[in-house]
Amino acid sequence: MVITKNDTLITAVEYAADTNLTLPYDDIDQGSLQIVYAPITAGVKTFKDTTTAPTTDSITVASHGYATGLKVALTTAGTLPAGLSATNYWMIVVNANTLKFATSMANALAGTAVDITDAGGTGNNTLTPAALGAVVFTVQVSNDGSNWFSTALTKTYSGAANYFFALTDIYAKYLRLNTTIAAGQIALTAKLFGKKF
Repeated sequence: MVITKNDTLITAVEYAADTNLTLPYDDIDQGSLQIVYAPITAGVKTFKDTTTAPTTDSITVASHGYATGLKVALTTAGTLPAGLSATNYWMIVVNANTLKFATSMANALAGTAVDITDAGGTGNNTLTPAALGAVVFTVQVSNDGSNWFSTALTKTYSGAANYFFALTDIYAKYLRLNTTIAAGQIALTAKLFGKKF
């Protein structure tokens, strides 16, 4: 008797940072993991000093469409709010209309924002997202759900992809997909296919 599993795990989720997707791997003897992703072209956005909130270290950008960890270049036609400079930042998404700045990918993932001490910039400030860089997918395993180990199943892409990882001879209770993105953001769909004899 063959029991077939066909579970959709993630559909069109936006990623712009290191991400771990834990998969329901119980009772699967063999199978495959399909990943499909496409780059998302994040738009150039502007904000003014009037939309900067120093008390929360945030800016308002209506319907920005950014994901946490997205790398952007900040430029200005005037003077930037105090605490910011014309350089690269990684965005922290507060909600669909609010962003914060981080000085690294690690700080963005940790929620550690740049301290904006004064909103007194002039002119338009521009956020220009970086183009998509290398995207590395790695299958990881664990028996306790806490200590994870990378397998030899890894794949690197720099454009849209549709790929199957063959899950044979993997004897572990937990399985997860680690996604690391050098720059840019993607929409990811992942499906687990498996069977138990």
